[in-house]
Amino acid sequence: MTNTTSNAPKMSRRHYQFIADNISPLLDWPSGLQDMADILSSTNDNFDRDIFLKRATAAWEANQ
Repeated sequence: MTNTTSNAPKMSRRHYQFIADNISPLLDWPSGLQDMADILSSTNDNFDRDIFLKRATAAWEANQ
């Protein structure tokens, strides 16, 4: 995995919601959501991994 910490943009809740709702369902396997959350955690110290994973998993499951 590429080091994204040094070039990570500052993101907010609306960005995470958009990603969870619209990009997460495009993944082939839900295990990729963990990797996505790892990367997103570097974009904001207030990133709530559990909330993101719940929303992203729900969106992924709804699309299967």
